[in-house]
Amino acid sequence: MSSPWDGQKITSPATRFIRSTCDPYGFWLNQLKRVWPSADEDDASSFWNLLSAIYALTEEEKVKLRATDAYAFAGGSTTTGKRKLVALINAGLVLTAKNPSRRNEKFVVISEEARGAVLRTLDEWASYFEADTAAYRRYRSSSMPRHAHH
Repeated sequence: MSSPWDGQKITSPATRFIRSTCDPYGFWLNQLKRVWPSADEDDASSFWNLLSAIYALTEEEKVKLRATDAYAFAGGSTTTGKRKLVALINAGLVLTAKNPSRRNEKFVVISEEARGAVLRTLDEWASYFEADTAAYRRYRSSSMPRHAHH
């Protein structure tokens, strides 16, 4: 899916900052395509939200996340969440483990490949955002009229 920003000449730090903050869809799609080339473009942000939430909860927060609890992170209905989680499992980006105390319950964890993708994305997004923020601040401070202080 294309963005309205595609093909626009961008030179101003203000424009770059605006684009980076209001067009995350293109960024998430690009990241998702790295680990899942056949991902559905229309669902990219939902898949990425689900994948990154699974990473954050299971890796960073050390939560044992039940598959049924993960559905909500895809947005939409439980049925939609389940469909998206199953698609991530089928793509090998999310793995399941049986709950030893409940036979028909599964926990979900992120695969090593997807974990690496989420970490790379966080690093890239942070540096991209920081670079644009710093450039924007320099641009604003140099373009603002100087007022005499009395």
